Amino acid sequence: MRFLRGRRPRAVVLAYHRVAEAVDDPYGQAVRPETFARHLEILGRHHAIAPLGELVSDMPEGRYRDGTVAITFDDGYADTLFEALPIAAHLPVTVFVTVEPVLEAGRFWWDEIAGLEPAARNELHARLKGLSGNERREVLATVEADGSDRGRPMTVDELLDLASHPGVEIGAHTLSHPSLARLPAAEQERELAGCRTRLEELVHRPVSLLAYPFGKPDDVSEETQRLACDAGYRAAFTTVPLCLVPSSPLFCLPRLTVHEWPAETLGKRLQELFSL
Repeated sequence: MRFLRGRRPRAVVLAYHRVAEAVDDPYGQAVRPETFARHLEILGRHHAIAPLGELVSDMPEGRYRDGTVAITFDDGYADTLFEALPIAAHLPVTVFVTVEPVLEAGRFWWDEIAGLEPAARNELHARLKGLSGNERREVLATVEADGSDRGRPMTVDELLDLASHPGVEIGAHTLSHPSLARLPAAEQERELAGCRTRLEELVHRPVSLLAYPFGKPDDVSEETQRLACDAGYRAAFTTVPLCLVPSSPLFCLPRLTVHEWPAETLGKRLQELFSL
């Protein structure tokens, strides 16, 4: 995975997962609604907030303000529609959707195993992320879910509702959320191209941006980036926390994953990134 630091202007793309009052949050994905509101206050006070698609278009020639941020959500949890969107109001947001859980009206696979004892959960999670969707389903059929509420994917109707809101862009997050680099090329291609095709059928608009599941260097190979380009995307994002600059590779763009941080902590993290 190759990143180029380049020169100004710099931007940071933020990656959220959930906005919810989560009682049980073993993966640390949820940001409380009041925290998210405070995040948006500090972002609006100190940064230009740009639509992600516009930022990608402007990036190669540096046609954006230094210190710009963009807001994204991964996975497609229902609380993105019901909790995050009312708080974000008029701000531009990109939601990267994992398609199969939306179509199947089930849980995300990592939530199905979240009730296991931590060591067993972590071991199984590491195994499942490297499997194809069909292989993963076979393993999950042997796991007894505990039924706890850890959020759910949007339904198809909710996805359509989300996509109809002004300022919302829908992006792709694969069919089943695997670590792509651990899959054979043909399975990576199916996950990437299949997600884009199904999403475009569902929301009746082009889907041109991709976020790689997990998004760390071990999850995104050179082959993965090539296949993403071949699948028709115009840019793809990791979760490596760096600034985006005009020289950033379009299929290996950085993002900062945000957790339940005080607004001051988010501000400090952004200040650190922009000072690099």
